[in-house]
Amino acid sequence: MSVVTLNADPRQPGKRGTKDVRAAGNVPCVIYGKAQEPIHFQVPTLALRELIYTNENHTVEVHLDGQTYECIVKALTFHPVTDQPQHVDFLALEPGVAVVLTVPVQLKGTPKGQIQGGRTRHVLKRARIKCLPKDLPASLDVDVSDLEIGDTIHVRDIAFDGVEFLTSVDQTIVTIARPKGGLEAGEEEDEEETETAEAEA
Repeated sequence: MSVVTLNADPRQPGKRGTKDVRAAGNVPCVIYGKAQEPIHFQVPTLALRELIYTNENHTVEVHLDGQTYECIVKALTFHPVTDQPQHVDFLALEPGVAVVLTVPVQLKGTPKGQIQGGRTRHVLKRARIKCLPKDLPASLDVDVSDLEIGDTIHVRDIAFDGVEFLTSVDQTIVTIARPKGGLEAGEEEDEEETETAEAEA
């Protein structure tokens, strides 16, 4: 997992302090953890680009008042109209202490079934996992190059060192559907179930 460095400045918590931070073009943030008292700080909005516009997770090093805090993004809030980041929660990492987070699921390769005219349906795009800080993955990469039309990969079919899945093992990750117009009797219902699973993911 790659590391993003943030040079931060302290801030005052509370509504007034938060308003002043945003008026200055910065984003209010906080670091917390089991053994970490909440630390309130601010960073320029542009400094968060690598954490927002990405398909991968990152470890973050926050430099504040001569101290360095290693953490991950736990929650990121956006303005409902402008879509600008409004607040970021960071979770402090502690060696040997497992963390729970949501990680992107990325498909690698072109399925054989897709080359043959099938449709690749990427159902599960983010999975909830638990692991130690040393095992944190930037993403969960799933090789789909050998999938034929009708093949499916579920969570139970994949494994990553040091990673425990909290997402249901029965959850579909990807399936190669038959081409439109090529459905056989009874397959339309299966297609509908796949759509439902994708919406729930």
